[in-house]
Amino acid sequence: MKKYIACLLFFCCSIYSHASEISRVPLGKKTEKTSPSEVEKGPRKKERAVAKCVSSKLTNQFYSGELTQRPWYYINNVGSRGRTLITHDETVWEISGNHSFKTCRWCPGSPVVITPNYSWFSSYDYILKNQETGEFAEADLSQGPLIEYALFIQYVDPYQGYLQLTNGSHWYTDISARLLTWKTGQAILIGENDAWFGRKNILININENNFVTATAY
Repeated sequence: MKKYIACLLFFCCSIYSHASEISRVPLGKKTEKTSPSEVEKGPRKKERAVAKCVSSKLTNQFYSGELTQRPWYYINNVGSRGRTLITHDETVWEISGNHSFKTCRWCPGSPVVITPNYSWFSSYDYILKNQETGEFAEADLSQGPLIEYALFIQYVDPYQGYLQLTNGSHWYTDISARLLTWKTGQAILIGENDAWFGRKNILININENNFVTATAY
């Protein structure tokens, strides 16, 4: 009887594990980067409840046909040491050790904006900017969002630099060799480009683990 129960539990755990794996958008590998650090365990529910945070509606539907508002992502959880940050769509970010002293104080519900990190002295690709505190932290993608919350490419023309996403938004991008590997069905995160060059926004392809600058129209 005990052997039967043990086998049943193992089978159920295997199904749950497999379901968890296929429910998350796979993150593309980057050979020039080291493997992401282990995801930290976030603060306990009691600790999160004590924090006085602004209550925000968790949604990733920022666009409807045209760009209507800034692409905010809301913090769902922050690791106790600040080295991991999870947004409302369950995207996991690895935070630079030089900036984790800031992110460990960031509160669930706070909006962040993703921008590219053009610094030559950093190995991190992105910067997360907290719209409540005004602080920023260097970050890399560690895990993609859950499929149910993700935004996908509906159509792409790499030679014209044209993209359409599943929320109905249309984009023109800088024509880049990167687009040649972008395909229908791949998942996208939307950020802002705060550099003086390039287009107003960035589209981050989670499956390819790279981005291009883009403009919604």
